[in-house]
Amino acid sequence: MKKILFKIVSVVFCALLMVVPFVPEGGVMKVNAATMQFGLTVDDDGTVLLNGTPFYGFGTNQFTSIPHHWENPLNEKFTAEFELMQKYDIPFVRLNFGGYWETFYDLYDENPEFVIQCMRDVVKCAEKYHIGIIASLLWYDSSVPLHVGEKRSDFGNVKSKTLAYTKEYLTDIINEFKESPAIWAWEIGNEYNLGADLCDPNLKAYLPNGPNTVKNPTYYDYYTSDELVTYYTEVGKHIRKLDPNRMIISGNADMRPAMVALNRASRNKDSNHMWNIDWTGDTRDQFIDMTNFYNPNPINSLSVHVYDFETNRFGKTLSYAEYLKVFTDAGKKSKKPVFLGEWGSWTQNDDAEELNKFMSCMKAVLNSGIQISATWQFEQSSLVATDATIDGKKLKLMQAENKKYQTAGKQNVDEYWKLADQYLSTQDAQSSKPNDNSQSSSKPVNNVTSRLNSSNTTSKSTGNDSVTSIAEITETGDPVDSYLVTRSKYLTINGDGATILLTKEMDADLFGRSMVLKNGYSMTVVDEADVELSSGDMVADGCQVLIYDESAQLINRLTISVNESISSNQEVLTQPEEVKKPGGGFKWWHGLLVALGAIALAGVGVWLYFYLKGLKAGKGS
Repeated sequence: MKKILFKIVSVVFCALLMVVPFVPEGGVMKVNAATMQFGLTVDDDGTVLLNGTPFYGFGTNQFTSIPHHWENPLNEKFTAEFELMQKYDIPFVRLNFGGYWETFYDLYDENPEFVIQCMRDVVKCAEKYHIGIIASLLWYDSSVPLHVGEKRSDFGNVKSKTLAYTKEYLTDIINEFKESPAIWAWEIGNEYNLGADLCDPNLKAYLPNGPNTVKNPTYYDYYTSDELVTYYTEVGKHIRKLDPNRMIISGNADMRPAMVALNRASRNKDSNHMWNIDWTGDTRDQFIDMTNFYNPNPINSLSVHVYDFETNRFGKTLSYAEYLKVFTDAGKKSKKPVFLGEWGSWTQNDDAEELNKFMSCMKAVLNSGIQISATWQFEQSSLVATDATIDGKKLKLMQAENKKYQTAGKQNVDEYWKLADQYLSTQDAQSSKPNDNSQSSSKPVNNVTSRLNSSNTTSKSTGNDSVTSIAEITETGDPVDSYLVTRSKYLTINGDGATILLTKEMDADLFGRSMVLKNGYSMTVVDEADVELSSGDMVADGCQVLIYDESAQLINRLTISVNESISSNQEVLTQPEEVKKPGGGFKWWHGLLVALGAIALAGVGVWLYFYLKGLKAGKGS
């Protein structure tokens, strides 16, 4: 009887002990990262899952959402974009989480908090409208190598500055956003495969241009597929280290028709990293094998962008559906899902032929078994897609197919976001909890500071760096943040007296580039004698910034103050102190749980004693 009693007691208390770690500090069970799976995952058979359930869906691309916001923080066009996506049941969007040009990383190095805050604004908006995000982290292949002073071929050097900077940037971004249920997958870059294995003996073709133009090029400015795969592998491993679960995507475009021959040719490069291109076409089997080669583990998907209604491969013309099947067959071989990251297009032209092609391509995607695909792109000519003309017709087509997926139980977004909203509400409750060590103050809060704290539209900095804050101008009644922000951590727009604080004198050109104005607004910088400054002139103490509205009317003067410390009576937006979680501190029931746990352990010990004693007695008999 004693043995039975001890067994019962030990089992009960062991069960209690197992429950203890999952009881939250507030004493109520809640949704957290452990109780739901954020974003898209891939199972061992290559099936895309959303919170453990197979997921199918038509999404879209919006390349400009984040870049337009950090270029001009007053531009929040993404809100209208996400609202329209939600209206038409578009479950996810592919977004660029970097810049196109090398200059983006210059800005990021100067003021990472500003850039990340712009990203936060977009991610928070996606959470609000229940839109998942495929986060493309490093859009353009040339930007990082040029930024760190290396060649694109350094993709293949595991000790390169290129890879080191990539890992640092990814660590910042992924750690910042991996707890957001709006982040559904991580994508390395955009169409890097198109630059691989191309080499021009004259050093003219196949090199980046624009702001990323290579000065004094060499053959090392070209990269091979082997070098790219090394980079993909190392970056993929780093992403997986930071995030153990979410789907990882290469971002590859359509695959070249001669991947085997191009790869073989690049492996015969000379000592100067130069080779002759071979365009001998792949067989179907070679094409499949090379497609998998370009998406190495731990990348657990096959990325492809296909626009052509028909394509020539393997000595014949393939329809859209036939070509997609080649990729799905590649996915079956590697047990990786296919992500059709770009297809179709949004236009402002109500063209019947364009719509028919869109419908045919959508049908091909449905018949191929591809689970997720994204149309390119939700914005044309700086205009958001609308319900009107052909845009609306395409939106309704996508909505209808996504609704079918939902009805069939293949797109359980409502359940996912129900859990996500519960999780986000707990996070909001924690972040809004005042710090237990904070001192209450009777001092009135600056209106602008309060507004910005609630809307999260302004960058913050840490430590002793200058803080980006916005002033409210009483003379006009218009808040400065409605038309003027700064993206420099060395520059503060102070709320007291419409003063701009500089940590040191700045060149007028640099100062101008540090300020962002609402479209139609303009500014000039003048010295104490009202003489306008130009590039090469220094913005110094006593200078003024003159702000003009759309009608060229002077609406404000802001005074420059250099090396002026922010006094205690000036209300500015600062980095909030770390807050304690709700329910923090030792509660009475904490002690009870500890006591029960101790009893449980004691019960286990007693049971184990009698169990071993029984075994010994049995052996003796």
